[in-house]
Amino acid sequence: MMSKALTFFLFSVAIIACCYDCRSSQVESSHSTSICDIQRNKSAYIGKTVLLHAVYETDKSNFTYLRDKRSTLKECSTHKIIELASVSLMHDASVLNFFKRGDLICQEKKRPVVCNLTANVTAEVQIMDGGDGLTAYLLKVIDFNYQK
Repeated sequence: MMSKALTFFLFSVAIIACCYDCRSSQVESSHSTSICDIQRNKSAYIGKTVLLHAVYETDKSNFTYLRDKRSTLKECSTHKIIELASVSLMHDASVLNFFKRGDLICQEKKRPVVCNLTANVTAEVQIMDGGDGLTAYLLKVIDFNYQK
């Protein structure tokens, strides 16, 4: 009798382990990926938090987006960017520091309104469906380097 109970227990543990392993193939929080990968499988990423290594580009007036660093690849050429959600919604200190540094560069250039900026950035972002395309909400900026 005890051996049947032990067999049942071990069988149950094996099933739970298999189910856990199946879940790990889904997109997990802070999963490192690229914009090209997100664009290829949009539905798997909407609402998820991911780690991106991307190029941030803006003119501080008309456009602000993240571009895939691998933008020269033909497979990604038409879907290499994700627009950033409104900056006014972002409150994390690392994100605010990132934008303040950009503002300082624009002041140094004497271009406070329309100012082209490019930076390599590593950030945690939440991917959202913006209606016209995907948008990224900056949750945390881990590392950045503005190009002057």
